[in-house]
Amino acid sequence: MAHLRLLAKFINRNPRNIEQLGLQTYPAGYGMDVDRHKHSFIYRADFRRHRQYVEGHIVHYKEGTVLTASSRENQLFAQLCSPSDISACANIGHVLGLRCAMAGIHFLQDIDMEDIKKSAHVSAFFGALIESGIKFGEPQPIPHTFEVDSELTYDNYEIRHTREDNTD
Repeated sequence: MAHLRLLAKFINRNPRNIEQLGLQTYPAGYGMDVDRHKHSFIYRADFRRHRQYVEGHIVHYKEGTVLTASSRENQLFAQLCSPSDISACANIGHVLGLRCAMAGIHFLQDIDMEDIKKSAHVSAFFGALIESGIKFGEPQPIPHTFEVDSELTYDNYEIRHTREDNTD
């Protein structure tokens, strides 16, 4: 039997793996904002509808826009009947979902279904993303404790904001 060699040092060459395992920390510092849930995300889907075209973006909290799909792209424009109708929105959602799968992005920020149902264009875009296999709602991160990290030398003290903390 061949001898197995164990790695002394592990190098993670897949940067998305940390996010999928739940080890990625979410951005903090928005505890007193009313819309703080809009700021705490790793990836978020943005949809923009213009008069002449539609476009979708995947935004990373640190690096900005990482993926885009637009009906102005020549390959997509040639296949669409109209670059700004509901079918164009659905097709842009399918293309963006495929690009997310190829990039290793499987989870996006949770969306409010009430806001989506107000517009047929927006619901077609997000419906196509869901059909492409994208899950809305990011996995809960693993809390940073002594059980996870043996080099941790302190316990977290949870700050609970009160009305007196508001500086506005």
